[in-house]
Amino acid sequence: MDKQNNLVSLEPRPTQQTLLNLLELETTIYNLKARKMGSSTIIAAYYFWRTHFTPNLKTLVAAHTAEAAQEIFTIYSTFYEYLPKWLKAGIFELQKDNVKAMRYAHGGGVRVTTASSPSARGGTPHQLHLSEFAHYTNMEVTIGAIMASMPDGCTIVKETTANGLNEAYNAWKEDDGTCKVFFPWMDDPTYRQKEKPRRVPQGMSRYRKEHNLSKEQFNWACRTFYERCAGQWKLWNQEFPASAEMAFVSSGDRFFSLTYPHIRMHRDNFRDFEGYRQYRKKKP
Repeated sequence: MDKQNNLVSLEPRPTQQTLLNLLELETTIYNLKARKMGSSTIIAAYYFWRTHFTPNLKTLVAAHTAEAAQEIFTIYSTFYEYLPKWLKAGIFELQKDNVKAMRYAHGGGVRVTTASSPSARGGTPHQLHLSEFAHYTNMEVTIGAIMASMPDGCTIVKETTANGLNEAYNAWKEDDGTCKVFFPWMDDPTYRQKEKPRRVPQGMSRYRKEHNLSKEQFNWACRTFYERCAGQWKLWNQEFPASAEMAFVSSGDRFFSLTYPHIRMHRDNFRDFEGYRQYRKKKP
């Protein structure tokens, strides 16, 4: 289903093609991205293809919420539903198809669950998709419990938007041999607009020069800044980051909160209050 909710053939966009190429070469991938880049869909397509044609191959998808798990499972179900009939017969026939699992006659299957569910720790999957893992509760413990059941040589894709400077940020910075790839919003060819914006946000012209935006990208950014990000730079950089560092930093909250009633922060003066300010001397 495309962004307009139409059923269409899957034609990989550049970022999706990049993921497909990496899946052919790498066993462990960390995909950091802006929102709505189609990563979950293309990962599901590749995993579905391998599961469908490989006897006894098992796929596990761990989502951060039950709603997300259902949405991802719908993608797998749609792929199967629209196959030709001869590709759904014999060993390709499903013996079980419900809201959480697909089990093939050839012994393989797909299971989609939440990361916190006990079912995420069972079985021995050969393909693992950790969806939005930066938003898991007790991320390190949860992922560790899931990974304990994985056999050697399995394929693992950790895919997420940023969620502050948490363990996902540490994993991004760590040199552990994982293939890491970041997709900024500019890499999506659908984020374009020919019509000129009605108004240009303050600072967007500078942003355009810094990130070398095309005219159509600039037009889209101006409209999206107000329509989907409420005219807030923090929300814009969180939802549509231009770099990995920006994604992590902008998606987190300030460690120190301002509690002085005579100070009111708003979008015109918030830069005056960024960072640390000492209003009273520290007490032992």
